[in-house]
Amino acid sequence: MIIITGISSVRGIRAARRSYSALTWHPLGDQQQEEAFRRCLPNQSQIDFASLSRKGFYEEADDGDLWVLVADASHRRNKGGIRCTVFSGTLPHHALMQIEPDICCTSPAFTALLYARSHTFAQTFMLIMELLGAYTLPPEATFPLENGKTWPNLDGSDTSSEQQTEGKSEDDDPPHISDEDVLADSQTRETKIVAAVVDQIHNGCEAATTLEELEALAAWTTRGIDETFRRAVRYAAEGSRSPAESVQYGMFGLPHRYGGFNCAALPQGVLLNFRLDFNDNAVAMADGMPYADCDLYIPAAKSDIEYNGIGHELVNSRIHDANRNNGLQGMGVRVIVIDRKQMASITALEAIAETIHRFAGVRYRYQVKEYRKLQDRLLNDLRKAVGMPPV
Repeated sequence: MIIITGISSVRGIRAARRSYSALTWHPLGDQQQEEAFRRCLPNQSQIDFASLSRKGFYEEADDGDLWVLVADASHRRNKGGIRCTVFSGTLPHHALMQIEPDICCTSPAFTALLYARSHTFAQTFMLIMELLGAYTLPPEATFPLENGKTWPNLDGSDTSSEQQTEGKSEDDDPPHISDEDVLADSQTRETKIVAAVVDQIHNGCEAATTLEELEALAAWTTRGIDETFRRAVRYAAEGSRSPAESVQYGMFGLPHRYGGFNCAALPQGVLLNFRLDFNDNAVAMADGMPYADCDLYIPAAKSDIEYNGIGHELVNSRIHDANRNNGLQGMGVRVIVIDRKQMASITALEAIAETIHRFAGVRYRYQVKEYRKLQDRLLNDLRKAVGMPPV
């Protein structure tokens, strides 16, 4: 019996969500998981690493070990590709899930708690937003991100044009471009944009856990080592649809002391992907669209902050955006659009936050020192947690 945990569990959860759009594992009852926990004695010769690789928990190319949870230090086997984490005491309710006979994995909520013990607040917050969200990062990005690397194209960027021009000189003859080439290039560009949209969504799927489960786990632990987890759960939200939305929610929702703009402190807070049903006039203004999903809806300011990634460059997306914005205006909702360049600018984000507070009739002021440093650090830490480059 082995119980997979730590970064190996994170990788496996991502692989399962990408493959099946949901976790299909079976949660164990309290008695079953205690029995499995006692039986966990990792032995390299008895572990089928090839099978675990197919399931997404392990990849030899990652140069990472398989993380296993054990109940006693005497069960520790930190060699031969195995790294053990000792957890003393009684496991919380639904801490383990069964993958197949003799293979279990820590549940997404419990995985997040253990992850928080060795990671920063920003890393923990972004993992929890992912687990609560309708997207997942690629499993193969797990170990590069763990090592602080930027994951290729995770922010939707496209460097192909730079790569194509590399090695050319000004003396090279320009290639002949026919009408067919122009059409093909246009189609290729749209294909790349569509691919970037899919990459931004990061494999749409069901949430891996619920805020209720995380809050119950946060209430269960009183240990000081779990304070990072408790704080991340306190500020996290369900329903994010991409890493970019999670970064945006973190920047506008988190308190000033973390580097956020504290919009969640406004009455009714910040609502992520809030559905606003249109009245008859708004439907007419929106060309028949019955409702809008608001990226970040701030009820106190009656405003919606929309993130426009690369997918909004498509003609159909621009038409859709115009119709939904008309409908929102018909409902008396102000729409503030943020593009990728603004999302990398603290000055632009701060100006939007000040405007939101003004719309809410609340004076915007900082109550912490060196707030700019905190903001810069938070933005880069949130981006780094999902592989985006620093700004």
